[in-house]
Amino acid sequence: MRSVLFGLPLLAVLAAPAWAEEPTCHSVAGYDVLEVENTEGIGTRFAVKAGTNGSAAAGCKFKEAEADFVVGSEDDPFHFEAITDRYLIMRRSWGPQGQLVIYDLDARDIVLDALSDEAVIDATGATFWERIDEGTPANCPQFEEYKADGFGADIAVETRFDFATATATASNNTRCDPSQ
Repeated sequence: MRSVLFGLPLLAVLAAPAWAEEPTCHSVAGYDVLEVENTEGIGTRFAVKAGTNGSAAAGCKFKEAEADFVVGSEDDPFHFEAITDRYLIMRRSWGPQGQLVIYDLDARDIVLDALSDEAVIDATGATFWERIDEGTPANCPQFEEYKADGFGADIAVETRFDFATATATASNNTRCDPSQ
């Protein structure tokens, strides 16, 4: 957020440093994760320092260039969702529909990248509705309603990502969701 002071000479306002909020820090046992806002696009990337004590008060006293590794780039529209001792959970989205991305901090790799707009994250995993197919009049009871409102339709299956096993398992529960 930038503050604007009225009544000061324009030169003084232009010469003054920009007031910036402190970067958001997420700390867990073993990792400090600093959110770095993308300047050229939407979203953030995440500067990660490993081997920390996991104290948010003490953590994230570093710059992106000092990080052990960075998750994402200036082109990635990542948004923070949650963090565990091992996983950074993000949403990748340029608009109303996005993807659930789970990054393994230990392995330094994406372990899940699913077409999903919502997730419930708890201590043992993440439950989400993954878009798996296009909705049609045959498989989506609300298809005509969604179409009349200017939307498309997607079939989604309830899926659970287990943090202990790093696996995603689809349930038998499906639903039809509006899409853009």
